Amino acid sequence: MSGTLLTNFWAALLGFTLYFLSSFPFTSPVKTLVASFTWAFIFFLLAFVVRFVIHYVMEPKTPEALEEVEGEQLLKELIQPNAEDATSEQVAQVVKTMLDENHQEAQ
Repeated sequence: MSGTLLTNFWAALLGFTLYFLSSFPFTSPVKTLVASFTWAFIFFLLAFVVRFVIHYVMEPKTPEALEEVEGEQLLKELIQPNAEDATSEQVAQVVKTMLDENHQEAQ
């Protein structure tokens, strides 16, 4: 999910403030506070939905992007210091494949 829980609290504070400032002069203080906290809770939950949508939109969905991520993960696995069975030829082949893919995309 994109963002942090702090984003949700900022959204809740915004919802509370907007409702409180718009309704305080017109209703009783207790009713205003209860409704303000209700709107703060609604804004808090809506922030989760907005954060999920932002994460969903920004997540790579194309097969090329997924292949690139898989290639990077394979490279990380091969370069790890405790990966004793990875030879320099294997690492070189993975790097060469990734460079060829990037070169083809650029053209």
